[in-house]
Amino acid sequence: VITLDEADEMLDMGFVEDIESILKEIPETRQMALFSATIPAQIANLAKRYMRTPQRITVKTEQTTVPQIRQTFYEVGRRDKFEVLVRVLDYERPTSTIIFCRTKLEVDTLGQRLTARAYSAETLHGDLNQSQRDRVMALFRGEKVELLIATDVAARGLDIDHVSHVINYDIPLDPESYVHRIGRTGRAGRTGCAITLVTTRERRLWQMIQKSTGATFQRMQMPTIADVIERRQEQFKDNIRETLGQEGLERYVIMVEELADEYSPAEIAAAAFKMLLGPTAEETEDKLAGYEDVQEPDYGRPGPAPRLRRDHDGHISGNEQGMTRLYLRVGRDDGVRPGDIVGAIANEAGIPGRSIGAIEIHDGFTSVDVPSDEANRVVRAIKETRIRNQRIVPSLTPPLDTERGGAPRRERPEAPWRERTDAPRRERAEPWKERTEAAPRRERAEPWKERVEAPRRERVEAPRQEERAEAPRKEKVEAPWREKPAAPRKERAKPAAKDDAKPASRAGRKAASKDEPKTSRKRVKAK
Repeated sequence: VITLDEADEMLDMGFVEDIESILKEIPETRQMALFSATIPAQIANLAKRYMRTPQRITVKTEQTTVPQIRQTFYEVGRRDKFEVLVRVLDYERPTSTIIFCRTKLEVDTLGQRLTARAYSAETLHGDLNQSQRDRVMALFRGEKVELLIATDVAARGLDIDHVSHVINYDIPLDPESYVHRIGRTGRAGRTGCAITLVTTRERRLWQMIQKSTGATFQRMQMPTIADVIERRQEQFKDNIRETLGQEGLERYVIMVEELADEYSPAEIAAAAFKMLLGPTAEETEDKLAGYEDVQEPDYGRPGPAPRLRRDHDGHISGNEQGMTRLYLRVGRDDGVRPGDIVGAIANEAGIPGRSIGAIEIHDGFTSVDVPSDEANRVVRAIKETRIRNQRIVPSLTPPLDTERGGAPRRERPEAPWRERTDAPRRERAEPWKERTEAAPRRERAEPWKERVEAPRRERVEAPRQEERAEAPRKEKVEAPWREKPAAPRKERAKPAAKDDAKPASRAGRKAASKDEPKTSRKRVKAK
């Protein structure tokens, strides 16, 4: 028996050659089954080649989604997508939610941004090893994590009953994937909610999904800050009613009676409510002020760079109005994460974690935005706090000379000669290397390399060999130090006269030798 589960995902992950290799090696007599939420063309071709008279089983096309799942969508602008997600999470207040993204990079980015906003979130994608995946799933199953950001591949096979919401941060590319995503909620007879964020460029794809599923979708209006706080207060009242029916309130009653000598019970309860619920709608900044449900498509064009402003105290504040930027002397080199910053400020200063703004972690320091009216109090509250065994040393001014990392760098505009364009190569030349199209080479030379054309010397042809005049040679003068005194020549002995010549014959020489006187044969050297 040969069984292939999640065949389409194996295809997407690049295992189609491995699937074919396995199918080629199986015996002739076999039983084969392919299970998949979607059947792409390549998988269908494999089934046609290696399966004999297969039976294809599909779900009904009239209603492909579970009826107890409430399906809603928000039309958003691409730049407002994250803030809309935060607003929806604050309004819905889900207990266990799976947020789907298309890519692993988007999963990691969204997880970091939500953690920086003090949400309890974990990520799940294909780059996690088995031990990391088991840890994340144990936290989510144990309801110790509220948000799970995942890709389609990583979420295959998840079977968790208590998932209350599924949010499509990115729209899936086909209706089958949408059905598979929202099927993670509404299990075991429970009700669920599926929320989809639709950008202007995804409307046509969303219309195709709506038509294919045949379900009823409700278009939602963006909740305001007042709506979020009202929903929070109603839920808080329900929690109080539930707590009043429990036991173990005696110690708290004693505290109320002690304060009742100075304040009325209503004032005491109001103060406790304010501490727990946080600021009101009038005191909360609306980051989606001016938001409209239907916006023009932005086509991914970058917006203007955020400007830094100074408040009345001269402190640099971020791009968000009503926020002041703090600088902490811990950073990436110390292993600091956004959750560490949020936890330290929220616990020590006693402000809600969701009121903390943007967090930027650099190598040697960290910048964090806090409400301007709480900035000085936050600095006093966390001045002795340690993160990762390092003192954070909070300050309202940027670090000018830190041991690690230095002051934050200013954003410098991109040089004009680095801007890319579709113009021809010569039209987009750099200003300092400007070329003239029809000018000769020497006319378009750089000023600092200007060449002056010098007149060439006339070439004089050398005379021929026979026309050359014979130049007189100079007499060689011997150097005086080379002059040597002439040595006296030895006088040569005059040759003997012909008469005194020795006899030529042998007999004559013997006779002559007898007549000569005998002398010693020893050679006497001449002096």
